[in-house]
Amino acid sequence: MSLREKVITCLSELKEPSSTAQIYNHIFGSTVEAKERPKLTDKISVVLHNLCVDNYLRHIVVPRKRGYFYCLPKWYSGNKLKEEYQYKLDSKLLGSISVALVDDQILFRKGLKEILLSFGNIKVEIEASNGTTLMEMLAGGSPIPDICILSSPAILSDNNLTLIDIKKKFKKVKVLILAAYDHEFTIRKMMYDGANGFLTKNCYPIELRKAIHTLYKQKYYWEKVPTSVWESMVNHKRFGLSVTEKQLKFLSLCVAGLRYEDIALEMGISTSTIDGYKDKFCESLGAKSKSDLSLLAIKTGLIDIK
Repeated sequence: MSLREKVITCLSELKEPSSTAQIYNHIFGSTVEAKERPKLTDKISVVLHNLCVDNYLRHIVVPRKRGYFYCLPKWYSGNKLKEEYQYKLDSKLLGSISVALVDDQILFRKGLKEILLSFGNIKVEIEASNGTTLMEMLAGGSPIPDICILSSPAILSDNNLTLIDIKKKFKKVKVLILAAYDHEFTIRKMMYDGANGFLTKNCYPIELRKAIHTLYKQKYYWEKVPTSVWESMVNHKRFGLSVTEKQLKFLSLCVAGLRYEDIALEMGISTSTIDGYKDKFCESLGAKSKSDLSLLAIKTGLIDIK
């Protein structure tokens, strides 16, 4: 088999954009004496150049003088690498991405960790069941992650204090929210409190990988945010984004089944204040009745029934 055929076969076997050094190592490994390696590397470079001229291969110019990465034409869609091959290239160029996981369900957290490790360039530095534990670990000397993945019940149940603390104390850490639902109120509140990205737990692993890679390179990832959220932001409908402890107590008593009059007595406030709380949350959450309000308080993660 000629060197030209070996190079084409090599790229077909590697199934990812590869540099000259990677192609050399795949073909020859350590079977060649050190003094012969420069000559063979030069020959491979010439072959790669000729294959590109003949349109058998395409090359990508990588910034920061990292050289070329070579690809088969079928890996392209138009002038862009197909998504799966772009991820493989990004994984090589980005290096290791450190991540912290916060979720109160052990099985979900362990499963998510295995998915992240399968991506190849992601290292899970911290696992925590709640925001308090996470902040204690960070304050205690644990490595500061590039990206922190928070599940919405784990942070909304403490009125987003974990998210707010991270953005205040560790400004360079990107925060990706994994929510059980894509309710408009939940997303707007996360955006308002400083989250960098949002996904639901029903997303595919490839979407999660894309979100992490995007956040590592850029500041935000909002591709999966519903149009209604952007419309409400454009129209300046930012009501209900700041929630006080008393308002959360009002919601918890609604969920407990108390009447509005009994809630006023329990909290020691007037019925007109209770009416204000009710109107605020009904408008923010889109609730039409007390039962709707209770259900949406749980669904959005504002109230943790546990």
